[in-house]
Amino acid sequence: MGRYQLPARRGRTRLPPDAWLIQALELLYEDDPKPAYVEHNILISPAMLSAQYRPKSPPLCTGGIGPEPIRSTRTAARVEGLQAACRLGSRAGDAHAPAILVAVKRTMPHLLVMQYDADNSFFVDDPGEVAGGMRGYALPGEARWSRSDRPIVAVDFSPRPLASLRPHRSETGGGAKVCL
Repeated sequence: MGRYQLPARRGRTRLPPDAWLIQALELLYEDDPKPAYVEHNILISPAMLSAQYRPKSPPLCTGGIGPEPIRSTRTAARVEGLQAACRLGSRAGDAHAPAILVAVKRTMPHLLVMQYDADNSFFVDDPGEVAGGMRGYALPGEARWSRSDRPIVAVDFSPRPLASLRPHRSETGGGAKVCL
């Protein structure tokens, strides 16, 4: 895969925000630590970081990843890729890893707010029915509703954001450190 993907993208000025490729490059690097995997990993990361809403954005948007509408699944999928980029960059000693980690940490509060809890599901007939599930959209006006006027908590809204919240350990020269 790496032998095809990397040369096929060489010379592009803008790479697609391919979180899954970053995760694959991290795994390939474990088996065959080629510098090209790290370099391409770091080249893809800005495509995801450029779409991240910064701290001066509206509070519900801050840390989310666009384009609009900001969706929990898209944000979480990109964060999983950024986590892999951070781990691989840390493992390889790349100077970009700390900046990527800052962006990942900026996203975590956004995803936590997207989870249904007692404070934000008061309008639902049965708040317990959606407790722990993830909203699909950051802003209320963007919410999708079923025909029965119940919020949709789709399968893809929950596992990916929750998986992106778990910390990962990254081995570095001086021992282990947490790299979300």
